[in-house]
Amino acid sequence: MCALRFIPREEKFFDYFADQSSILKEIARRLATGIAGGHEAMMRESEEITKLEQRADVINREVFDKLRKTFITPLDPEDIHTLTSRLEDAIDSAYVTARRIAVYRPSNLSGSLSLMAGHLVEITEELDKAMGMLRTGGEMKAHCFRIREIEEEADRCSQDGLMELFQNETNPIEVIKNKDLIELIEQAVDTCDDVSDILANVVVKNS
Repeated sequence: MCALRFIPREEKFFDYFADQSSILKEIARRLATGIAGGHEAMMRESEEITKLEQRADVINREVFDKLRKTFITPLDPEDIHTLTSRLEDAIDSAYVTARRIAVYRPSNLSGSLSLMAGHLVEITEELDKAMGMLRTGGEMKAHCFRIREIEEEADRCSQDGLMELFQNETNPIEVIKNKDLIELIEQAVDTCDDVSDILANVVVKNS
């Protein structure tokens, strides 16, 4: 893709996007660590994830405040609004997953939940790299392509996990808990894919 022609450049918006993306990546990493480490580890990670989510809320408010005060923005104001909102949605989905695990205290976490968490970590890493390209006008096509691949892999993993859950788990309460958690992580992954689509469209509009 061609370099973006943003004139004049208001670099602060790119800082906000980078901060949101970095927080999302860190939440995903901590979520995966908590799932792999058991309940006590999840409780510890959940507290840190809550702090990260609160930081993200502050950034989100700052974006909208600056958007109201900036006469000429580096991107279409609607694109800025959409991008920061979808990043916040992805952060919220990952945060809610961590809090639900801590509250639910499931007896047995579905094996697919750990796999889904791994997909979330990978997709947030690719998204973070693509977000960096937004500032520099670099090539993000490969990152966006990989994000779509990860989303498709996660979707298959989710379906397989639900099938296995319904076949093997006999406790209906545990079924409900794990189903909710799998769907929450899938929602976070899907939202990351949405952000990638938004990035690609922004590049096309501004090239």
